[in-house]
Amino acid sequence: MTMFLKNRRFVLASAVAGGLVFPISASAATLNVMQTEAPRSMDPGDQTATYTAALLDPMYEGLLKRDPDLSLKPALATEWSSDAAGLVWTFKLRPGVKFHDGTPFDADVVVKNFARHLDTKRGLAASGRLRTFLEGVTAVDPMTVQFKLKSQYPAFLALLTTGPCLMVSPAAETAGTIGSKAVGTGPYKLAEYKSGEYVLQTKNGEWWGGAPKGEDEIKWTWTPEPSVMNMALQTGDADVINPFPSAFAQQVKANPENKLAELNTGNNSSLRKIVLGGTPGMRTLRVPRRARLGRIARHRASSRAYSGHHRPAGGAPPEQAPSDSPGRFTHR
Repeated sequence: MTMFLKNRRFVLASAVAGGLVFPISASAATLNVMQTEAPRSMDPGDQTATYTAALLDPMYEGLLKRDPDLSLKPALATEWSSDAAGLVWTFKLRPGVKFHDGTPFDADVVVKNFARHLDTKRGLAASGRLRTFLEGVTAVDPMTVQFKLKSQYPAFLALLTTGPCLMVSPAAETAGTIGSKAVGTGPYKLAEYKSGEYVLQTKNGEWWGGAPKGEDEIKWTWTPEPSVMNMALQTGDADVINPFPSAFAQQVKANPENKLAELNTGNNSSLRKIVLGGTPGMRTLRVPRRARLGRIARHRASSRAYSGHHRPAGGAPPEQAPSDSPGRFTHR
């Protein structure tokens, strides 16, 4: 899931064709976002949850970032290059960047951030993928780092925009507080985290990108109940609900104060599955996969589950989702 600023408003990608809802006229000093679950950690490298990532995204940055069109752009790195074999990558870092606690960002910080993932004794939740291909990270000079890969990894640059590659303050990491108190370099910083209730973020006035756009504050709350999310939207207690419960789509569309947007491509898509019990014969007989799929009314099942706000996928990932290896998957 991605989260990005657009015209002083946050747009959140959401499940099932990216349905998202927010009041048309809302432009308050505080943006109230309600999601289905509480954050699992304030450390982006120690979690792999979609909604936690959305919450952390305004506070953390990686060497690269994705634009809304999914292209890779400079973030904490200003330029990069690789050797002919694609095994050694060199990154020039952005000068003048500071973490929310005042710690300067430099090459040593990058080395420490990746070293914690390569340390098998740490057991951070998001480390596994990095360890499969990353051999090490070294500082060439104070503002240049070099990555050495064990083998070619086509998704390497894309991975630098995700959780385990987002930079955390080494001071907070050493203090052991990063799991409960987020300290990144992003345009918003943690103001308050009241466990079980809410997370409050405020603008980072010292952000390297200049004055952050968007509301002055973002307040995150959560509930597992779709009906509660819908009611919060209708009453104005929430400006954004994520994911949008598709069962309430028609009700929301009927309210002129709300705007329902469906995003059907790229980063704004996610894959959901419907598990069918099947008939006794289907479970016991060795029926070819294509024959089994032919007996399942996929469109009817998904329409009932998601109230028509869906697109049945021919496989995993769905055809509208970005792939680390374009052309690798065939959708039928």
